[in-house]
Amino acid sequence: KVYSPSNLLEEYLSVNPASKELSWLQTQAWSYVKKIYEKKRVTSLAKFNQVMNTSKTEMEIERILPAAFSGKIDTLFIRKGLEIWGIYIPSKNKVRIDDHQTSSNVSLINLLALNVMEKGGDVFILEDSELPDEFLDIYALFRYE
Repeated sequence: KVYSPSNLLEEYLSVNPASKELSWLQTQAWSYVKKIYEKKRVTSLAKFNQVMNTSKTEMEIERILPAAFSGKIDTLFIRKGLEIWGIYIPSKNKVRIDDHQTSSNVSLINLLALNVMEKGGDVFILEDSELPDEFLDIYALFRYE
């Protein structure tokens, strides 16, 4: 039996990577992946909109961070350019949000996005015009209630 992983595309970039610049390789690879990415983004956003304001969604970072660390988030949507600085203590599920970056805090958005991806979730950056609610910056779609 031939191994056929589902995350490989039938189309591929046939080139010696050592012979090309990284930026060229990224541009070429993106042309193969873009349609799949866009379809998943649109489908995920439609799914979120169907269950928005139910127990399957959350829009506050103070509740999204603990959910991410427990592996509950299926999909995370973030307003493009959003930055939130602070500290998260997982053992206490405590979030402290700061007004600006300091030497003692971190980007909670980066922490959150990395954690969601590490646990198999998807993260999408949305333009203002794509946001389900113009007054909110971050949205989580849960795997389960």
